Amino acid sequence: MPSALAAASSVLGRPDLLGPAIGDTVGFTPLLLASGGPDNGWLPVPIDRSQIAYGVDARLQALVAVGQHHLAAFAAAWYFGSNRAGQPMYDPTTGRTYDGISGDGTINRNSGAESSIHGQLSMLALDAHPEIARLSGTPTYDGLQIVEAETATGGEVVTPPSAWTGESQWSNGSYLSLDGTAAWTVPAATQPRLVLPVVNVLETSSRTLWSLGPLDYQGGPQGISAAPGALLPLTLPKPLPARATTITAAGTAQIDALLLLPLLSSLKIGNATLLVNLDTHPRPVAGKNAWNYNSSGHLVTQGKPIVQPGGFTVLLD
Repeated sequence: MPSALAAASSVLGRPDLLGPAIGDTVGFTPLLLASGGPDNGWLPVPIDRSQIAYGVDARLQALVAVGQHHLAAFAAAWYFGSNRAGQPMYDPTTGRTYDGISGDGTINRNSGAESSIHGQLSMLALDAHPEIARLSGTPTYDGLQIVEAETATGGEVVTPPSAWTGESQWSNGSYLSLDGTAAWTVPAATQPRLVLPVVNVLETSSRTLWSLGPLDYQGGPQGISAAPGALLPLTLPKPLPARATTITAAGTAQIDALLLLPLLSSLKIGNATLLVNLDTHPRPVAGKNAWNYNSSGHLVTQGKPIVQPGGFTVLLD
């Protein structure tokens, strides 16, 4: 979609179409990369964590289309071994691209037409833009964590006949029906994290009270959608402090999962690090050789790494 919007913006003379394309590429893509790479299915919880060349190429082409070459290098590194399997997915001697990597890191070493085509399209894009760095090495991620809502103390676990709602999917095939109070114990972290409960948002107005602040939400009419509600991640008002491990909620809701996002998410490949700032103020970090981009994808400073609010930084050791 961002590639199509970027192309349409140029062909139709519609600069307003470029904004959403940039928003997707510089907003969502860095978080996706720091959370493990281009998974097949975020619905909205990452449910299908397999990865294929189709998804990698889509991210790469979108980044190239809006001139985000620093991010493109991190996306393209998947082909060269910077992936969950830690092995190259593209063979330059034969032109083959393997069919994908499962969520547990197992490689499907078949090489079908779609995989080969998207691999070749990616290589053509890289050849056309030699300024895009060729990164390789075992990746280190510090990004999204998932806590299933059903692990709470309190509430009732409900398993519907189908995990598929008609437009999205309950992440563990079930959800927590809250009508009272619930508490979750989550893994500790060394930095604060945003907490995003994934809630079934219905047309009626709702409020739940969390230990990190109140959450008010209301959906629109069902319209032609197959489901009366929408599973949406909603950000709690305050971040979870560093080393805190307890989250509580009170009210009535259908909760699928809790998504935890470090305020400073990161992906490290070799001597290159991608830093993503979800905080409301700039975050200086150690280093000297950095490119700092704001939330609109514009390069604002170069040299000392200062990660902009809603933006990202590429740092070379």
